[in-house]
Amino acid sequence: MYWKCAAAYAIIQVANVKMAGAIRLISIEKGHDPREFALVPFGGAGPLVAGALIREVGIARALVPYFPGIVSAICCIMADARYDLLRTVNRRVSELDLNDIQNWLDESAVTTEKQLHEEGIKFMTV
Repeated sequence: MYWKCAAAYAIIQVANVKMAGAIRLISIEKGHDPREFALVPFGGAGPLVAGALIREVGIARALVPYFPGIVSAICCIMADARYDLLRTVNRRVSELDLNDIQNWLDESAVTTEKQLHEEGIKFMTV
């Protein structure tokens, strides 16, 4: 039984180290020292890992919102809408026909316009 707890703890430690590395990378790429900022954890598990992250990164404090899950939901609502439409074509390049490609693009445009219309998103075709 002990090894299961030790394994779970090790997994959590690895995840925390990876998150701390991401915080450092993103901050430093933008020219900021993360130790000069407060961590604002949100979402369901954000506050659970805040202590480990501020220790790992060297951040002095964390500011936890009253309802961190709601903050996460609000951020999702405020995010730009995005749709990805993909099509896998399993052919050699030499076997591709320009007419087929044009047909796929036309079908994709119709599908996308329909999806946007159903979502109530106004758009303009050019």
